Amino acid sequence: MDEESEVIRLEALCKELYESQDAGARAEAEKALVSFQNSPESLGKCQRLLDRGNSPYAQLLATTTITKLISRSTQTLNLGQRIDIRNYRPHLSLVPAQASTVCCARAGHSLLSHHQAWLV
Repeated sequence: MDEESEVIRLEALCKELYESQDAGARAEAEKALVSFQNSPESLGKCQRLLDRGNSPYAQLLATTTITKLISRSTQTLNLGQRIDIRNYRPHLSLVPAQASTVCCARAGHSLLSHHQAWLV
């Protein structure tokens, strides 16, 4: 699936999760989005959602997914990925300010913790 189609699909799943009246459709969307969050490729897809996405739901998904990746106790992100997140500046017009602030703050804290552990 090309990048643009993936962004559209993720936005549709987020809309289904938050707006659908059908409990079965919401459950299927949730299942697909949890699978997305646990995917090794989720970081790049989250950045594409933040850059190209139009849905506040999808952008919230992206920021919370990145925050979870940073916050996991197991090191799922290498140092280069953590630096990329810290330096990344998405189009934040639609992203809730609190979610983007938490994401950036955790990236900086995580990076600092990584360096402190390395220096010891």
